[in-house]
Amino acid sequence: MLDPITSIGLAGNIVQFIDFSWGLLRETKDLYNSSEGTTADIDVLESISNNIIDFDDTLIAPSAAGAIPQQMRELASQCKEIAQELLLILDKRLERLRDQMQSRLQWMLFEKNSDIQRTLDKLVTENKNLNVDAMQGIEREYQAVQQALKQLQSESKLQTTALKATKQAIRQEAPVEAPTTPAWVDDMKDLFVKLSSLAKEVESTASDQMLLRSLYFKDIRTRETQVASSHEATFKWLLDPGSPTNVTEWLESQNGIFWVTGKPGSGKSTLMKYLVAHPHTMHLLRSWAGTRRLVTASFYFWHAGTTIQKSQEGLFRSLLYEILSKCPDLIHTVCRAKSATFRPFENEVEPWTLQELQQAIEQLPPHSEMQIQFCFFIDGLDEYDGHPDDIVKVLESLETLPNIKLCVSSRPWNEFLDAFGQDSHRYLALENLTREDIKGYVKDSLETNSRFALLKQRDARSQNLMDEIVEKASGVFLWVTLVTRSLLDGLRHADRISDLQRRLREFPETLEKYFKHIVFSIDGVYRGPTAESFTYVLEAANLSAEPISLLTFSFLDEDDLDGCITTTKTKPLRIEDISIREEDMRRRLNGRCKGLLEVLKGTMNPEKKTYDFLATKDMQSMLKSNLKPDFKPLVHLCKAYLAQLKAIDYRQLTPNQEQLGTELLEDMLFYARAIELKLGVSPITLLDEAELLVTRQKKFFSGFLKAGTSFVFLPFLIKRELHLYVNEVLRKRPQLEPRDSSALLEVAVDPSETKYFDATYDPKMIAILLENGASHEQAWSDLLKSLATQRALGDNEKNETRLQVVELFLRHGADPQHRVTTSETTRGPRQDSGRAADLYKRSSVRSETASAYEIITVAFGEEKARRLLGQARIKKKSFLSKMMFWGSG
Repeated sequence: MLDPITSIGLAGNIVQFIDFSWGLLRETKDLYNSSEGTTADIDVLESISNNIIDFDDTLIAPSAAGAIPQQMRELASQCKEIAQELLLILDKRLERLRDQMQSRLQWMLFEKNSDIQRTLDKLVTENKNLNVDAMQGIEREYQAVQQALKQLQSESKLQTTALKATKQAIRQEAPVEAPTTPAWVDDMKDLFVKLSSLAKEVESTASDQMLLRSLYFKDIRTRETQVASSHEATFKWLLDPGSPTNVTEWLESQNGIFWVTGKPGSGKSTLMKYLVAHPHTMHLLRSWAGTRRLVTASFYFWHAGTTIQKSQEGLFRSLLYEILSKCPDLIHTVCRAKSATFRPFENEVEPWTLQELQQAIEQLPPHSEMQIQFCFFIDGLDEYDGHPDDIVKVLESLETLPNIKLCVSSRPWNEFLDAFGQDSHRYLALENLTREDIKGYVKDSLETNSRFALLKQRDARSQNLMDEIVEKASGVFLWVTLVTRSLLDGLRHADRISDLQRRLREFPETLEKYFKHIVFSIDGVYRGPTAESFTYVLEAANLSAEPISLLTFSFLDEDDLDGCITTTKTKPLRIEDISIREEDMRRRLNGRCKGLLEVLKGTMNPEKKTYDFLATKDMQSMLKSNLKPDFKPLVHLCKAYLAQLKAIDYRQLTPNQEQLGTELLEDMLFYARAIELKLGVSPITLLDEAELLVTRQKKFFSGFLKAGTSFVFLPFLIKRELHLYVNEVLRKRPQLEPRDSSALLEVAVDPSETKYFDATYDPKMIAILLENGASHEQAWSDLLKSLATQRALGDNEKNETRLQVVELFLRHGADPQHRVTTSETTRGPRQDSGRAADLYKRSSVRSETASAYEIITVAFGEEKARRLLGQARIKKKSFLSKMMFWGSG
């Protein structure tokens, strides 16, 4: 089936063919009316004949050579007969072709169920999903095509009578006046131009959307939405003219980096969110930008989130996505190299490398002709999953780029203090500036309580109580929130001012002491389940897994989790069952964890402060003392996801829910791999159960099944790096079928990105497959083609991985002289003259090949190539020596 862009292009070709044929008809009439065939007439006929032949070649076999007649004068003597035949056929068929083309275009462009309309609707929807407003070009070209088609329909009706009269005159051999080009022919040319423009615009928009989708990731805005919004009166001082900081001056007129720092819990993330969203921030930045266009983007590092939420990759992808969504006209200049590899309407694109992302960011400022100023807001540098010096270098590199400035926030670690804290005009320490904000928050929180309002009327100590809270807070907003909550609980129980003062003075003075107080106040009955809950959350955070959902927690909390994964005891969950489970689990966790775990969008998330506290040695020791000796959190998590998979009522899933099973299976396999890495064993029984389920419900797991081999589930475990399990399965099948051994290795050398794994080679898995006798001929070809087409990687780790993979193949007998096709070059169309020149698209394809040695040399350099191939020869010589020894025995 043709894709919609090709359909539009084909419509344009048909229009151009009709235009060409009309010209042919006119020239044939001129020649027919001539009394004798002059040399000029014969040349015209020869040109027409050549064009016909070339055009026929193009329609039938673009790669075939044109068959040009040798005796053109013989054709000239038959001109009268040919002309009559052409005229009798062409006037009928051209008119019919024109009418058919009009009606078909009418349906394509106006019928809502046509491929083109569905494609345009899809592009509009996708633009909305990506927050892009870039349909103006398509709408403009689309309306132009509609108008041109209406004009053509109007003109073609007027021309029908004239064509019939011309045909009658020719049949009667009456002189025919050389026809003038009818108006509809010009309309056809105009329609062709507009169809071509529409096709290009649709293709360009589709390519832009693919690029934006490749930058987008599911949790791109999760942390930002979870950051608490500021209290109504909080941070107003920040952007006032009399602000005690230099933030307004920096926003309005200065460059470089501005640093927001503060103690844990002082409200840094809330301030950053306030700055990003406040209209006055944009007003000040527009003054800085002057006549240039202003573009802002933000990113919030999150230590408790997934890997990408605390990485450089996440930072760059988020910034680029936001910038290019706002400025789609930048896509082709900033990401020219990457977008060149995209093909419209294909779902699979090669993942971005860190080097590609950095290069794209660096391409923003050089295009000064676009007159853009960029300001980035980056929160939580201390939550970056790497050494602080690394992220400092990234930010300092961005700072050197023209037209870019950054506002960043972090705790006052030494690395950040050294990098950003040397200029007192370029940073603010939040805890020193929020006294009035805290006072306002305490006042609003307490005085809006009716019981406190009555106490205030009767007891003057109420004001002293509020002042004491402000003094004890030391600028830490989170502590104020917690102590205020405690006082409101007291008011609910009719506490007096003296009772409230005692509550305040007994309340832990620091967050760490508060956390300890909460943990040690947990009811003894709940100590074990609470320790388990905290441990699950820590394991997920440490592994950068998805936050654990309430439903998953409900299975972890089952008395008989093993029973939930046995076929005989599994019952499908109804919607009402899920709601009950989630609400029960919410209440249990709230009672056990005393608010230290926060429920956000149905998942349990520890704040950075809570995570840091739970990860301390003292807390780890305390948690361990309350756990059973045989408690294995990773195994329990793996079982809980399998139990959910088996509890799904697949018959009741809506189209929007069909990916639920795939998501849960990815989580289960992720923890299965963690078990292999941490415990040194594979959860074979659990994975076997998963295979049975996936095979049984294959409609919902099509991406996890591979046809054409006896292993339908194993290929996808290969991509999830389950080394021990794959090795065990292959060990039980020592004699692999050729199709199986080849297919498994082909999967391993075709890396693709999954939920938890990057698109990189896994040398250990490839070694397991080769050691178990996998046939490597096709996989070796695939690997060499991939090496030949990949650009040089700046990532040394990935280069080293590729080198290891090549070495493994060579050590297992791969042919270093094996040749593969490395590129195919299409020659452009021949430059012809004549009426069909524009339609003539004959091209040829030339293939280029290279040997494994040549490809390896280009990829890794001559020195490494010699070393690799030298080792391969030693291996081969050793193998032959053994064969000779065995033969002599």
